[in-house]
Amino acid sequence: MKRKLLVISCTTACIVCGYYFYSFDKQEKATLQSIPTPNTSLTSRNEMTEHQQTLETSVSSETAQQTKLVQLTSAHAQCQKRYQNFSEQVADIHNVIIAAIELELQQGKTDRELLAYRSQYKTFYDSYQDLLIEAKSNNERKKYVITQSSSILKDWSGLSVIEGFNTDTIAALVTALKPLENENHGLGMTISLAQDINKADIYALLDNTDHFTTYLESPLYIADSAVLSPSILFILIAEKLNIEEYKQAVALHSFTVNEVAIAIQNNMATEYLTPLLEQTKSLADFPLFAQNQLHNSKNLADIAAANFNVEALTLLGQYGVKPINEPGILTAMDIAILNLPRRDTEYNKFNLDTNKFLDTLNYLIFQGFKAHGSISLDETGIDFNPPSKGFFHSEMISNAKLKSLLNRIPLIDNSFNIKQQEADDSVISLAIAKAKSKQMAMTQKSEQCTSVKQQLLAEQSFKGRDKAYDIIKEIEQDPTDVKQRLHDIDPVLVGLWQEHKLNFRPAPLNSDSSDTFERLIADGKIAQARDYSAHTPLTLSQTDILFRFMLRRNIDLLSVWKARVSPLAPTDLMYFKNLPIEKWQGLLDQGFDFLLVDQLGRDVFMAAALHSPQALQFLVDNNFKLNVDKHGLDALDTLLEASYKNGQLHENLPKLLSLYPKFRVSHYARVARIKKFLPKEYQQLIAMNKALTPIARTELNKFRSRYF
Repeated sequence: MKRKLLVISCTTACIVCGYYFYSFDKQEKATLQSIPTPNTSLTSRNEMTEHQQTLETSVSSETAQQTKLVQLTSAHAQCQKRYQNFSEQVADIHNVIIAAIELELQQGKTDRELLAYRSQYKTFYDSYQDLLIEAKSNNERKKYVITQSSSILKDWSGLSVIEGFNTDTIAALVTALKPLENENHGLGMTISLAQDINKADIYALLDNTDHFTTYLESPLYIADSAVLSPSILFILIAEKLNIEEYKQAVALHSFTVNEVAIAIQNNMATEYLTPLLEQTKSLADFPLFAQNQLHNSKNLADIAAANFNVEALTLLGQYGVKPINEPGILTAMDIAILNLPRRDTEYNKFNLDTNKFLDTLNYLIFQGFKAHGSISLDETGIDFNPPSKGFFHSEMISNAKLKSLLNRIPLIDNSFNIKQQEADDSVISLAIAKAKSKQMAMTQKSEQCTSVKQQLLAEQSFKGRDKAYDIIKEIEQDPTDVKQRLHDIDPVLVGLWQEHKLNFRPAPLNSDSSDTFERLIADGKIAQARDYSAHTPLTLSQTDILFRFMLRRNIDLLSVWKARVSPLAPTDLMYFKNLPIEKWQGLLDQGFDFLLVDQLGRDVFMAAALHSPQALQFLVDNNFKLNVDKHGLDALDTLLEASYKNGQLHENLPKLLSLYPKFRVSHYARVARIKKFLPKEYQQLIAMNKALTPIARTELNKFRSRYF
């Protein structure tokens, strides 16, 4: 749904802050009315009039400033809502073109005809090819029963073939997935097949007669499948039946190309694949759930080419399903090349002289397929670059035999490129023009929101993030005491600087880049994980995964944490702010170091301050000292910023203030901000501790944390 930017009128804004202004005006009018006038001289009356005008001007000026601030704050809030619905707005623009392409596809238009409009569309997050695939998918979806209701899991039989699935866990999972239904959440959760699957479980899947090929779209992924169905689960475990049992089971059911796609992607043996093809209707259909970012498969043979499965290619050919071969668009040779592994380790798993990669490319050459590409400018090899998407260079391969074969692949010349259509009154051209108009309107509103944000920052005496980075860049010119110099300007700059450094930090050269450690952690194999961490330096990513699992799932992983060799600090200690105090105590009992500082310089006191007075008391009771001299934001900075943002003092301030023997410049700068914009809250704050009173002309802080 598109949302329009709402700019609140002055009248509405004044209503919001009416009580404050009413009280202020009432006090000033009372003061003016108390001034005697009957026996006053002309001069005195003139002086009084000037005084009255001065006061009224002051009141009017402050009222106008407050009104403008309320207006800008409200407008900014509306802009934030627009930003939150950004993906909806982009989808709304894309859908104009997608709907037009859907209509043209239904009228029998070919890819070549539709791609002739590609140059009229300027890529807006998705390419024209992406929109074409989306349109094809939308048309194809009408052939199937697809649901996003996770409740269907309760109706399916045989789900015990999935690791950890039983009546209780399915009920809990359905409850957890319910809020995500029909939402563009972008989440994914990988599930796996159970270790021990008996034949009764397999036959139970086949008993789902009414919903055998009903597809559930949800965050659940299994074996690279983004959908779940009894039919897909059956295909994944079918080879646990002997071939005769399998043939009998398959003969009683009908399948779609989606099950065959999963079978090919998971390397189903040819003797099992053949009976499946015989029971599949419309084998040449578009495999709806097997599309990926690297290439878009027109049919099952394209998937076989992408998976370097010559036997499947040959078998599908016998059923009349041949891979795509459209010069100027895409060929099966393009698909195979784009899917070649980039890492030598992948090739080391196979015979260097005869393997599935060589076999597939040789098969496609023999079948007459060519690739889109050209000799590289330095003449060191071939640049493979199909018109759709993707790039591969023959020099990316170190295996001499495969590299030699790549350099001999026949290339398609530019004469096959699709001639682009000039804008006309066709359905596609009109849709592209309409989408462009919507995009321009969206851009204009974004510019308005940028202006609102800049005005709001100025009205609040803040400087933007771009100014912060300019200062950081300037300070870095001299590498001496960078952290201290940034801190002296504003502690916020220290955090931004550390964040920037973290984003460009290289991984340790002797670390293991595989997911071995992550699997050990996820599977709860503590002894093996402890041995791993004691001998292999963990990457920052592995450190963060261990840290999160330790805090949220299994406190016993602390032994793995303590065993780390060349340990890194985690990225974010703020996970503690949502952790029950009981967990804090458990970690302390097992020796966790609460003096730890994360990659951005944040300590546990910051998390405790945002947690509760009890969390702060926990640290005090266990003799952890607040570091009042640390660089960057500290706990008090954080609560003062939170107080300003929320318009009321944070409930943990009284407890936190009692821990500070002294205050620093950054604290006074934030107190001065509260004094200017939240005078009532300022009085409450000073009542807690008079030492927080800022001296005259204390400058307000110019930057704010990302948290706020």
